[in-house]
Amino acid sequence: TPAGQDKPVTFEHDWGSSNPSYSRGEQVRVLYSPTSPGDAIIDAGWMNWLASLLTLTLGLVFTVAGSAALRKRSRDKSKRSDGFKGVGDKYV
Repeated sequence: TPAGQDKPVTFEHDWGSSNPSYSRGEQVRVLYSPTSPGDAIIDAGWMNWLASLLTLTLGLVFTVAGSAALRKRSRDKSKRSDGFKGVGDKYV
């Protein structure tokens, strides 16, 4: 029951499994917004942040890889001595 409310709130967690971590009716710690208690989630510790951490990690990997590719392309362009600027460019 959310603080300051008489009526309990029922919700379903977004993810589950064939071997659930909790039994129906078992008391668990719940995270919720007081303005929207129906959008609650079970507090699973660091697992609450797993999707965000995966997204952040993938973003960092692609940023580093893209930056490295751009640096390499820039170095390769400046080392060319034949006057060719690249695909689609004309000879100087």
